[in-house]
Order: sequence, then structure tokens, then C-alpha cells
Amino acid sequence: MQKPQINQPKMQAASAKHRALMSTSVKESVGLVFEKLGGVNGYAKWAAKNPDKFYDHYMKILPVELKAEVNVTTDFTHILDAARNRAAETVIEDVALSIIEHASITEPDKTPST
Repeated sequence: MQKPQINQPKMQAASAKHRALMSTSVKESVGLVFEKLGGVNGYAKWAAKNPDKFYDHYMKILPVELKAEVNVTTDFTHILDAARNRAAETVIEDVALSIIEHASITEPDKTPST
């Protein structure tokens, strides 16, 4: 019996959509529970009574909640140009060495024989 063919890209896209929906749904649910337990005030009271648990929880969610804003004001054109030039020089050197090696292998010895 032959296995049915599965379209991998479609499955991966569907799976990604499902994970995104689940993630949103879970976040909303946790937010609702948070509010029912007293919101920020309730969380602060719990944290004051359970500092070890609070810091453990905080360290777990911190990487998820960090958001970075990057402002690049440097013009990288000169850096890219320099990299391109170095790459071109390397290619030219490699080709020149290859030609020299090839020439020395294929040309007969031109020194006069005695």
C-alpha cells in the first residue's frame, strides 16, 4: 500500500498558522486569568510573598518579552565596497597564479642545453 503524498510546504504553512493562533489564544487566556487574579496588584502581592518564584518566572519570560529597536545611522556602503574590492583582488590573484602555474607546466624549458 502506497503512502499518501503530503504537500510539505502547505503542511508547514498550516502548522505555522495553527501555532500562531494557539499562541495568541494562550496569551489571551493567560491575560484573562491574570486579570481575574488581581492584575498587577495581585501579581505584586504574590511576588512579595514568593520572591524566589517571582524571579524564576521573571527570568523565564524576560527573553520572550525583550524587544529591540535598532537605529542604524552608519553608512555601510564604504564597508561593502571594501569587501567587494578585497574579494575581487583575491580572485584576480588566484587567476594570475593559476595562469603562471599553467604556463610553467606547459612550456618547455627554454634554457640552452650544453
